[in-house]
Amino acid sequence: GTITMTCGDFARIVVEGDASFGGGSTVGRLTEGQLTVRGNFSQSGDPESYAASLTHTTLLSSDGPQAMIVSFANPEPSTGSRFGTLSVQSETSGGTGYVLTLNTPAYVLGNAALDPLGPDIPAQVNGAGELIVSGSIGFGSGSSNIAPAAVRVGGALNLIPAVTYGAALTEFFGSGAQVIPYSNEYFTVLITGDSVHFDFGGSATIGGDLYITGNGLLDIDSATVSVLGNVVTQDQGRLMMDGSGSSVTVANAVSFGGGSTSGIMSDGTLRVAGDFTQSTGFSAQSFAPSMNHITVLDGTGTQQVSIESPTLSESRFHNLQIENTSAGGIVLNTALLVRNNFLTPLAPANTATVFGNGNTLTTYSIDIENMVFSNAQLDVLYEFGYAALTDIDDVTFQNMDQTVTQFGIVREDQFGTFTNITFSTVPTTGLYAHFDDPVDSGNNAVFTMQNPSPAYHSGFALVTGFAFLSGWLPSPP
Repeated sequence: GTITMTCGDFARIVVEGDASFGGGSTVGRLTEGQLTVRGNFSQSGDPESYAASLTHTTLLSSDGPQAMIVSFANPEPSTGSRFGTLSVQSETSGGTGYVLTLNTPAYVLGNAALDPLGPDIPAQVNGAGELIVSGSIGFGSGSSNIAPAAVRVGGALNLIPAVTYGAALTEFFGSGAQVIPYSNEYFTVLITGDSVHFDFGGSATIGGDLYITGNGLLDIDSATVSVLGNVVTQDQGRLMMDGSGSSVTVANAVSFGGGSTSGIMSDGTLRVAGDFTQSTGFSAQSFAPSMNHITVLDGTGTQQVSIESPTLSESRFHNLQIENTSAGGIVLNTALLVRNNFLTPLAPANTATVFGNGNTLTTYSIDIENMVFSNAQLDVLYEFGYAALTDIDDVTFQNMDQTVTQFGIVREDQFGTFTNITFSTVPTTGLYAHFDDPVDSGNNAVFTMQNPSPAYHSGFALVTGFAFLSGWLPSPP
């Protein structure tokens, strides 16, 4: 058996009790009108026994604190059962509103309105199921508590202050511009829509993890976003940060393994307190910031850092600031490349340590002090147009491979003064340092060492090209 509702908006069926659809297919039969159910709603039988069209409305309506349970045996938006447009409403004028429990996923082809224009009374949506809405989700004036296992939305999620939002997972899967409203109540957020962004300005807190997957693109815009869990990009997922003042703070780890971010991470600050990983799962440019973008590593314990494709044309940091001063420090599991500036905060109170595992940290400009490089080589390269050399002060190289060059610097026609640089490992076939000026521009690059240790480099400092080294002799005069 089936029912047919195809005769315009005037077609109305009101069920005062429960509605159970367990008959034949209703494909093409539920195209218009409104079905009102004041009890529980269930679907079984033919997979398409309740296959409503977008232009058909289902109204789940309660009179008082009534529990309404929704169950679909075959929830599926195209070949199974689903709502067309969904409205959930309380009819009382006071007291407690409806309690809608989703036992299974419930698909809505159009919009879902929860307590639309209803009385200003509390209402709840809960359960182990999911509310999956291709259109937008709206809320009435009531103080609703929305806490199913998941809310997945393709349009606008119109949260209002009266709504307490507690869905364990929220997915934004829209096509075209889709806005994430500001809230401090998100838990896990999944981005699969191709142009999802935070509204301009303001802040949001994600209490769990942030995943950007599929063909997802999340634009931070100029928002301030705090993630209390992890941030992961995978498949073709991408994080976009190009707005002045944009900020993402991550309490745990970040993993960039998605699509190319070349050209879309040009501004803002990414602060990470956990491990940092880049992989080439989909693109070798899965983390390729530029211009004004800065990454800050500010954990209070050991932070593991891995860049699978550390080249100028692939993945790298643009500006990198180290604020982690824990005993475990920063651990390099691969080589690290900083396209622009590698720096520490001004006058840091504590020492930051980089444990290199024999890897090299390469940068094009540098402004650091109070740092230790343990089994980590430091190379400062030069390219015209990038930031000038600033300071390297109170830096120690220790536990180094005796066959490598511990510190290398290339500059053209620049001056650098390095204060209190300590080399604790005496080389065998390697070097303490290599100073180079490869171009005869009419002026030498002059490198001045103040209070180096050891006081004399004993031939383990190499000066090449047109560079000049001052303040560090091979032996006493």
